[in-house]
Amino acid sequence: MSPSAVTAIVLNWCAEAVTADCIRSLLASNYRALEVLLVDNGSTDDSFERLKESFPDIEFLQTGENLGYAGGNNRGIEWALAGRPKYVLILNNDTVLDPDTVSKLVYAAENREVRVGGVVPKILYYDDPTRIWYAGGEFSSIKGLGIHW
Repeated sequence: MSPSAVTAIVLNWCAEAVTADCIRSLLASNYRALEVLLVDNGSTDDSFERLKESFPDIEFLQTGENLGYAGGNNRGIEWALAGRPKYVLILNNDTVLDPDTVSKLVYAAENREVRVGGVVPKILYYDDPTRIWYAGGEFSSIKGLGIHW
């Protein structure tokens, strides 16, 4: 059985260095059915061109203007869903993943007795990876909010 396709969406706005770290961590993933999409959210510097030059093997989408976090990601999701992946992974551009993160997320999504609508890994602070920022929670469908434990 082939692995389920995943498209990872990374939103960039004038942040070449941290975005490059994020992309490098995705490219180092041990999950092989992974496509990476960089959405440039109207950067006013040369970060889009430089990232495109540095990472020729990923997909790129330019919004043409800053659509905000939700708008930029929604544009990326629209693009991703046209390719019909089983999963879409939305990452902040200051995210650095361990090589097995995507594999573990797909495993968690597919190997449950109860169906899940989303999975989230443990999240450490970017500038202090010894500190946990998030390691569990729940979603309140009434409030429409995620609650950290």
